[in-house]
Amino acid sequence: MKQTDFTPEEFCIFDKSPLESAYAETFVYAPSSREEDNLGHLYIVAEISSNKTKKENAEFLSKLVGVLKNEFYKNTIVTPISALRFALKRANRFLEEEKNLRISSANLKLKIIISALKENNLHFSRLGDAEAMILRANTLQHVVPASAQARSALSFENIVSGEVLGSDRIVFATSQIHKISEESIIQKLRERDLAEYLKNDSSGLKTLGLIALYPGYQKDPAARSEKKDLPPLIQKPEFKMPMLASKKFRIIGPIMKKIPRIRMAAVVVIFSISAITITTVAVKLRYDTAENKKNAETLVQEVSDLKDKIASLIELKNEAEANELLNTANEKISNLEKLGYFNTTRSELKSGLDEMSKSLKKVEEISNLSPVFSLENNSSGFDPEEISAGKNKIFAFGGNTLYKFDLNRMNGEFSKLENELKIISVLPKPESPEKSLIVSQKRIMDGDTVVWTKPENIAGTDMVEATIYNSAFYLLGDNSLIYKLPSEISSTTGISAGELYLWSDNKNPSNQGQISDFAVEGSIFALTGPFDPNGISKTIVEMVNGKRTNKADIAEGASKIFTSSSHKSVYALSPNEGIIIALDKNLAIKKRFSRQELKGAKSFFVNSQERIIYFLKGKTVYSFEI
Repeated sequence: MKQTDFTPEEFCIFDKSPLESAYAETFVYAPSSREEDNLGHLYIVAEISSNKTKKENAEFLSKLVGVLKNEFYKNTIVTPISALRFALKRANRFLEEEKNLRISSANLKLKIIISALKENNLHFSRLGDAEAMILRANTLQHVVPASAQARSALSFENIVSGEVLGSDRIVFATSQIHKISEESIIQKLRERDLAEYLKNDSSGLKTLGLIALYPGYQKDPAARSEKKDLPPLIQKPEFKMPMLASKKFRIIGPIMKKIPRIRMAAVVVIFSISAITITTVAVKLRYDTAENKKNAETLVQEVSDLKDKIASLIELKNEAEANELLNTANEKISNLEKLGYFNTTRSELKSGLDEMSKSLKKVEEISNLSPVFSLENNSSGFDPEEISAGKNKIFAFGGNTLYKFDLNRMNGEFSKLENELKIISVLPKPESPEKSLIVSQKRIMDGDTVVWTKPENIAGTDMVEATIYNSAFYLLGDNSLIYKLPSEISSTTGISAGELYLWSDNKNPSNQGQISDFAVEGSIFALTGPFDPNGISKTIVEMVNGKRTNKADIAEGASKIFTSSSHKSVYALSPNEGIIIALDKNLAIKKRFSRQELKGAKSFFVNSQERIIYFLKGKTVYSFEI
């Protein structure tokens, strides 16, 4: 059966009293370009009521319909059912966002039916109490009946698809259509004036939106109007996209014309070979072009289908399978790029996949980044390696040089240790947090006073990281052992090995693993090796009383870790990917903070309220709110 043109007829009625909020409207959209012809016509019937004014409801409905229409015609090379599915999913996101911002779902009632008609293929979906009917040979069939039990949830769920005949009359309407007798509907549909009838006799109707479609010019003269059963229209519980049917192209090259005789045989041979070669190349190019374009169309369709499946898996929180399909979709995007067709569509699909990837990875783009201070132009050429927090201060240090920046006064000052010493940390003094202790690889200093010196029993080992918990100092040696100092430290105090998760029951230090950085908050959280050449670890472990109690694998890798007993989260810096990862204390990933400036960052910390993150990039310290 060939295409039948359908002519729409529209009708709306609602109480225009300012005290009534109910509003109804119809929308008819025809393709506005040759590309949009691929998708066909779009018909929408909508009714809304809420605790808002009629004007506000009308504006809300206009926004929603705008989303549906714009998304439907956005990608013109997919099938109409695919375009409709994308439109419905985008509309569902819009409704969810608006529900949270605007009014509660209990106060908002929507009745919408949306239909896409391309040639004789009909696809439609409904939200709330709306109805679709088809009159075929004097029999009115309720394809989607209005029902008092219709779901009130603010989301489209199913798509109904089927084929219509050239003699069919189609009706889309909101629920009050049931107040009109079927006999009247049948008669007026046959007479092609249902809307005109309702305009003249709308008694009993309070709010109604209606579109009637009548067959127009019959392009297929062989189409018949005898009674036929309505082909089954299938209600699909999921928005599944049919794949494009692949077609084989048969390319026939041009026929060679005879070449006039030329005395010089060599010239004849050369010319003949050249002509054949050119012709063969031309044929091959045409064949390759057609085949490549068809392959590109298939890839677009496949990626669109995968994108939809990924979205569903994300909603179901099936992250593992979603990631697998995401990798597959990105591979197809790469293949599509190589073919060189549909670049705009490819870009849109890639952008959508990137957003899904961010959603899966719980990525939040940082928008409020600002520099705190910079040491780019310091006269000494000082290049800081790490930063740490003090009371209203930020400490930047590297080698034997320390820079103290006052956040209240917004200025700083330099100080230096002995040349042979290297600062590894600056920590608040337990009994006086406004003061700080400087930790080098061999000693801890309170101003000019040495309060602890590395004992002789660990000669040959330098400290590389340090932190403090419950007034006790924890130090990481370059041998990957964590040492613990007692609460009361002095220059004569010894040192004891802290508990390591990889120690055996007899605490054999030879069984410990590499540790590049750690943080203590009761448990010890550590980045463990083996590490890549840049010192990036893929593993975070939690250690309690000498045993590993938990472990998390970080795909991006991390170079620094931070937490404290006052922090609810554990934070890890991935300088390669430009992200800071926030994990709960069970090492489940909560969020990833992303920003280009984080790539190559050396060090970071999070303030005590967990509202601001500070990080060091080059010679500049930045901050952003979380």
